[in-house]
Formats: sequence, structure tokens, C-alpha cells
Amino acid sequence: MKIGIYYDEDYLDPKYLAFFENLFGVEGEQVLDAEEERFHFQLLGGKLSPEFHDHLSNGQTELKDNIHIDVLDNKGQRVGHYFLGDVQNLSIQTNSEKTHDLSFDAIHHSVYPGSFKCMTWWAENRIQKNDLWTQLPKSERQGWLHAALYNGDRSGQQGVDVLVDGLNIDDWNAFHCALGEAVNGPGGYFGRCLYGLEDCLIGDFGPIPTKVTWVNSAHSQSQMTDFDELVKHLKNIFSTNKIELVLA
Repeated sequence: MKIGIYYDEDYLDPKYLAFFENLFGVEGEQVLDAEEERFHFQLLGGKLSPEFHDHLSNGQTELKDNIHIDVLDNKGQRVGHYFLGDVQNLSIQTNSEKTHDLSFDAIHHSVYPGSFKCMTWWAENRIQKNDLWTQLPKSERQGWLHAALYNGDRSGQQGVDVLVDGLNIDDWNAFHCALGEAVNGPGGYFGRCLYGLEDCLIGDFGPIPTKVTWVNSAHSQSQMTDFDELVKHLKNIFSTNKIELVLA
């Protein structure tokens, strides 16, 4: 796995400024200004392009543009992505291995705890079976869904019947994690909120089910104070799209 960064102007054809071994800060670990959504970041063990090295070595503390951060697997395929704006207070440190650590502050609007951890799972090819998301605390389930949005398989046949298991569902995020895998297999994505679910039902996010059966729904109901509210919203969305919801 490696971390690549590039300027916003190169989004359609990334020209990487540097590659790093690790990254800290994208899950909101170091908050500088919560209202502005400004955080502190560290990129570690980097190999810099000559132009980027010269820019930093000249004492520049800002960048000319917003930046994108790609999480790449060993084949160089993107398994995750972050966008950072208004990068300030840049500093560089050279390590004994002739690599470089970079620290800076930036605005980050998409803070999902657990997202980077989950991206590393995809980079390491660990997503081979369903329910790995159950190993995460509740606070990191949106992070899983954020990573699944970039990586989940979207192949399949239209008109499938799917099962979601209520033994693993104890909040709304858990339902979306389970539904994504029920539709698209291990690490699958099919929405990370109700609005996202509606988007997926338009198409291009895998097979659209004709029937969703929620087995062990009584267990989910015993764990969720807002179970009835979720079911009401799901019934409205599914009925609009001619999908049957069965609680079993």
C-alpha cells in the first residue's frame, strides 16, 4: 500500500507529487477548528518528486492548490480517496532512510472514523468474505461505507431476492453495511444512508433487488429504539421502487 498526493487541477489525470508509506489525520484525529473543519495531517515515509521537493525545501508553507490524497494498493489501483482544501503550515522532515515526513493543516469535510483503516483492508486484499464490518465499533461503520463506495463490487443480475441478517443489525449504519453485501457480495455497497439508497435504486450500483427479506428482524428491533422509524422509511422507498420488504 502507498499514499499518493496530487493537485486538484490534475484530478482527471493525476500527476503525483509524492508517494508516502502512511497517513494520519484523515479520520479527524487532530482537530484544530471544528467549526471550520480544519485538521492537522501527517504523511510519513515519503518519496518526493524533484519539483515538489524543491517547493518544500524553499520554505514554502502553503500549496498552490487544493490536494487529493489517493490510497493505492500494491498494483497502484485506487482503493480510497480524500480531498483537502486550503493547505497551510507545511513543514518537512528528512529521515535517516532519505525519506520525508510532511505535516500540514487543511480543511477536510469528509471525516469518517474508520475509513482509512477500512481502505487498508481493501489494499491488503482482506475483503474476501461478508461481515468483516462487524469487527468495527459502531462509530466506524460510516467509515466502512465510505471505503465500500470506492471498492464494492457492482456486478450482478437485475431482479434478485436478497436476505439481510438482523443478528448483525443494531443501528441504521449496520443495515446499510448488511444490505450492501447482501446485494453486491463481500465489501459491497448499496447506499450509506437513505438518500444514498435511493441513488443506488436508480442504477449503476449493482443489481436492484425485487425483494429484501430482513431475517431475525425481531433481534434488530430489540437492539434499536428507532427500528420502527427505519422500517417506515424503507417501506416508503422500496414501495416506490416496487421492491417488497419482508420482516422475518
